[in-house]
Amino acid sequence: MRHKIFLVCFSFLLLIMMPAWGQTTVIRRQTITAKPNTTSGANGVRVSEGEYVDLGLPSGTLWATKNIGANKPEEYGDYFAWGETKPKKEYTWETYKWCNGTSGFMTKYNNNEKYGTVDNKSELDLEDDAAYVNRGNSWRMPTFEQFLELRQNCNYYRTRYKGVYGYIVKGKNGKSIFLPSGDEGDKKGQVKNDSFGFYWTRSAPTKPWAGTDPAGYAYIYWLYINNGIDGYIFSRYRGLNIRPVRNK
Repeated sequence: MRHKIFLVCFSFLLLIMMPAWGQTTVIRRQTITAKPNTTSGANGVRVSEGEYVDLGLPSGTLWATKNIGANKPEEYGDYFAWGETKPKKEYTWETYKWCNGTSGFMTKYNNNEKYGTVDNKSELDLEDDAAYVNRGNSWRMPTFEQFLELRQNCNYYRTRYKGVYGYIVKGKNGKSIFLPSGDEGDKKGQVKNDSFGFYWTRSAPTKPWAGTDPAGYAYIYWLYINNGIDGYIFSRYRGLNIRPVRNK
């Protein structure tokens, strides 16, 4: 009982503190209702090998076995700001490609003239998709809907795989991938906390969430080693990992 009370209190405190981290607001996507199986330990589940894995998803989406920049499933790989195709040393609004140096003026992927140039784009163009640019024309960053499909059609197992914290994601057909919890690249491009994992999608919100305007944000999927997997929005300048997808 004490353990459950501690987790509830810690989760509440985490949500309160998040907006203060680097002036970043993280907002829960309210439309997510399905809860994955987040059993502790892999229970003998094996990570599938090869370049990609067919997890038996309804859409037929194939998920890569490794992050961009990684040579093995357990490696974090490279970190990218949203809409950028190369890793860098610092992740700030000042170094972000698609703004004028601040969060108040977007130069691309914006639907509100109050916050910069309006183009009404809510998905990355191919030239701004890190998976397409770094892996080839068969690969894309996943949409937020593809993450939802993964979340709702697979079981998740919290584990340490080859010494790295993360989640094994097992499809109904028995095949699996491993998503390492690589946190984010900070201002020096260094990983600070392997209890968290943040992964970009190629989708950006078009409507306010909890009173926050969507300008400057993009959808992510968030791994928390003690609390499961969920979807959120995150400031675009942040350096996060990317797990590519492709079609059959």
